[in-house]
Parts: sequence; C-alpha cells; structure tokens
Amino acid sequence: MYSFSEQAEYLIDYIRKIDYELYCCRKEAKTVNDSYAMLLDAQEEIIEKIEFCRLFFKSEAFSNEQEYRFVLKIPEYINKTEIFVQGFMIKEGVFTPYYDLKINENIIENIMISPMLEKELARKGLEIFLNRQQMDNININESRILVRY
Repeated sequence: MYSFSEQAEYLIDYIRKIDYELYCCRKEAKTVNDSYAMLLDAQEEIIEKIEFCRLFFKSEAFSNEQEYRFVLKIPEYINKTEIFVQGFMIKEGVFTPYYDLKINENIIENIMISPMLEKELARKGLEIFLNRQQMDNININESRILVRY
C-alpha cells in the first residue's frame, strides 16, 4: 500500500474496530483487573497490527515499482530444515540473522535494483549471479527513484 491517506485510513479503521470491541467487552467485565487486562490485550493487538503493516506500507515515491512483498513468520523453534536454512550476515558491524528460503526460480520475472550510487556495479553483480544460477530469463530494472543522502 503506497498512499499515505489509504495507510492512515486502514489503521484508523482497525483501531476503531478494536476500540469498539474493547468497549463491548469491558461493559461485561466483572472486576477492574479484568477490564485492565482487556485494555492491555487491545493495546498489544494494535501494536502487533502496526508492526505488521509497516512491512507493507511504502512511500508513494515507490509506487511505480509495483513491488510484491511476502512476509514469512518463522517459528523460533525452526533452526535448520531443507526449506529454511538460517545464516547470519554482517553489515556495518551488525550481525543480522536471516533465513534462506528455497523457491522455484521460474516464478521470478523481474528484479528491481534499488536506488543507489553504484547501480552499474549492482547490475553487473546481479547479472553474473543470475547467469551462474542459470536464470538468464529474468529482466533487471533500475528504480527511477532519486538517490538522496
């Protein structure tokens, strides 16, 4: 979702829905503690929704890219399987865990190179990678968003 007004409307509608549900439930609460517990649950639900939505909300400046995003929630107990292989990368001194996910490469049609100063280097590296993976039928596009620092 790219439009800021659509994003805001989506979240406002969701918060109103939770607020109404909380209002209805709290009317039937037997104790102050029950009412307070319901409030905490509602707050947690709203925070989880916002955290989820931020993965899909983008600036309108990126709308021309028409990107698809897939988010996988991987249970903590999965360490290593044939489908999920955990690794770590280091970028600017920060260790970041990630999972490699095996997918059918035939479903990929286009790859968009993000706005960066080294677009040609990124394109060349991607072309070499795709060639070695025998994935030569994938189009490589460059984002038209201006690089800002």
